[in-house]
Parts: sequence; C-alpha cells; structure tokens
Amino acid sequence: MIPATGPALPFLAVMLPAAFCGGFVRGFTGFGGPLLVLPVMTIFEPAASAAATVLCMDVFANVQMLPATRSHWSARVLVPLLVGTAIGLPLGTYVLVTFDPSVMRRVIAAVVLAAAGVLLLGWRYTRAIRTPGYGTCGFLGGAIMGATGLGVVTPLLLSAGPGGAAETRANIVAWVFLATLFMLALLFARRVLVSADLPSLLPLIVSYLVGIAVGCRMHNRASEAAARRATLICVIAIALVSIVA
Repeated sequence: MIPATGPALPFLAVMLPAAFCGGFVRGFTGFGGPLLVLPVMTIFEPAASAAATVLCMDVFANVQMLPATRSHWSARVLVPLLVGTAIGLPLGTYVLVTFDPSVMRRVIAAVVLAAAGVLLLGWRYTRAIRTPGYGTCGFLGGAIMGATGLGVVTPLLLSAGPGGAAETRANIVAWVFLATLFMLALLFARRVLVSADLPSLLPLIVSYLVGIAVGCRMHNRASEAAARRATLICVIAIALVSIVA
C-alpha cells in the first residue's frame, strides 16, 4: 500500500488527475470511477491492494451522492440485487486475493465493451425484470467486482433494463455503495487494507470528490437520453482503458 509517511510526488502527479477523471465519471454516471482509476493505480501497487485503495476512495463518493438519489431507490430492485451480491462477492474476493486478476480484468472489460456497444446502438431489455433476475444480476456483478475490483457489470445490466434514468442511477448509486462497503470489510478481514494506510489517501479523495461534484452538475443538466448515451460512451472508453492497461 501507499507508505504511511505520505505519497511521493510522482505518485501524486499521476494519480491526482486520474482521481479527478474517475470522480467525474462516477458523478456523471453513478458508477465507473474505480474502473478508470484502478488500471492507473496498479502501476504503483499490486492488484489486490490497488483495488482496496481505489474502493476506499470510492466509498467517500456516496457522502455526496446518496442524499440526492434516495428518493428514487427501489427496494424491489435493491433487495434481490444485494442478496445476490452477498453470495457472489466473497467468492470473487477470494479470487482477487489468491490469483492474478489482470487477464480476468481484460476479459471482463472486453465483454463490457461489447455489451455497452450493443446498448449504445439502441438495444434495451423492455420486459419487466422479476426478483430472480435481479438476484442473478447481483450475483454476477458481485462475483466480478470481488475478483477485479470493478463494479461495472451490475450497473451496466441495470442500464439496459426498463427503468427510467433517475431510478436506475439511484439504484446504481445505492448498490455500488453497499457492495463497496461489503468488499472493503472482506479486504480488511484479509488485511489487504489496514487503517494506517488511510491518511495517505486524503489528497486522492479530495481530487475524486471534486471530480464527482463536477460530474453531478453536468448530469443534472443533461436530458435522460443524453445522460444514458453519455454513460455508455464513458463505459466504452473505460473498458478500452482496462483492456490496454
């Protein structure tokens, strides 16, 4: 992890802009910040500790984002999502800690890229999604997030569903927050992230939060169609970064 004495200047020169860009994407889309920051962080840290660092940064995002979205949450969607995530996340975290996730991250990024491309062309799942469907979505998203530190699969699947942009974004924000807390608890238990590392993250957290504030403001000015299209374009761009990183 980052030394407790503080991050070095080269680290800050690279990571502060990356944190701002990741925060902007997180604020605009409701997810995706770690997907942009994590490939850069792995330049400085092993994959497991890099994932822990980035997720610890990301959890602070919800201080800004949760209050504005809570009126749009749907328990019918979130409860089965979280049940599935609670099953899939520990399995994925075991893979992250014990195996090299770099190849898996590229494969998953390629799948995300293909799916986002299809959605960008206009495909959406218009039928009502039942409880088992949301549970399966949560399981897949949790397992992949645990294995790679990238919580993009569940948000992408939700974006393809029949819900409106406001409800979908609110459910994504809530799911990402709770799944991140659960994964951080698992990583703390495995001593991948320890409390002594947290003060050194403060500059990155500040840059990330500034990016989120800018992204949220831009999202509020966009129409539903434009916001959905911009979200998918962001996902495609981030997936391409993950493939080549």
